[in-house]
Amino acid sequence: MSAHTAGMATLSWSLPVLIWCLALATDLWVYVDAKARADQGDPVVVTIGAWRIDNPVTWFLCCLVLWILFLPLYLRSRQDKAPL
Repeated sequence: MSAHTAGMATLSWSLPVLIWCLALATDLWVYVDAKARADQGDPVVVTIGAWRIDNPVTWFLCCLVLWILFLPLYLRSRQDKAPL
C-alpha cells in the first residue's frame, strides 16, 4: 500500500469519527447550557405544534438523534432569550 493510499484510508475513517465527536461535544454543551438556564429559572423552550421541548434532557436527546435539525433550533431558541 502506498503512502498516499494509506493516508486516504486514514482519512476515510477519521473524518466520520471527527464529525461524530463534534456532534457529541455540541450535544453535551446543549445539555449543560440548557440545564444552567433551567436552574436559573429561564429554560430554553420551543413549541412545534403540540410538541414542547423545555428541559435539558429532551434537548440533549433531540440533538443527539437529529443534530442537524435541533442544534440550530436550540441556538435560535436560545437567541430569543436574554443572555445569562
